[in-house]
Amino acid sequence: MGRTAVNISGGLQATVIASRNQELIEDEKLLLKKYPFRGLHILTKKVGAKLLIRSEKNDKIQALKKDTKVKIEALKKVKNSENDIKFLKEQLKKDIKAIKNDKDI
Repeated sequence: MGRTAVNISGGLQATVIASRNQELIEDEKLLLKKYPFRGLHILTKKVGAKLLIRSEKNDKIQALKKDTKVKIEALKKVKNSENDIKFLKEQLKKDIKAIKNDKDI
């Protein structure tokens, strides 16, 4: 499997893993230069790198962690809330696992 770094607008780079020949990868680099955002979507779809999907999953996970952290901080102020905090932490782990496996939470 080959790897190639692809320039995205703003000087960012994404590493794309491809099991195809170098000629197709070069065509996709040209596509990215011409249509940076649309090209990334097409490239992601064609190569199967799933960059956009991975980004969406990470966004969901970060939002879930932040939400859980706020709930835990609020519960710390309440007496006898250790079990609730423990439950929230366990639920967070389950939800993250579900998101990573493309399941609904």
